[in-house]
Amino acid sequence: NLAEKDDKSLSELKGLAIPISVKGSFSEPKFKVELKQLLNEKLKSKTTAAKKKAKKKVQKKVESKKEQLKNRLKDKFKLKF
Repeated sequence: NLAEKDDKSLSELKGLAIPISVKGSFSEPKFKVELKQLLNEKLKSKTTAAKKKAKKKVQKKVESKKEQLKNRLKDKFKLKF
């Protein structure tokens, strides 16, 4: 459905400032949406979110490996005593 697709597209813009340039005179202003700047902001926000997600995933793996190594060390020292 086209209407649903449009709603999804609009919801992706939620929270983003939409840059508009205004040129011309007060009696005949000309407005232009700065799409390049808008898309750059959207890309930046998606990139930041992806970086945060990746960082959390890596931290979780690091903590897991750290715990595994810690347990291995405990087991090795138990054998020596």
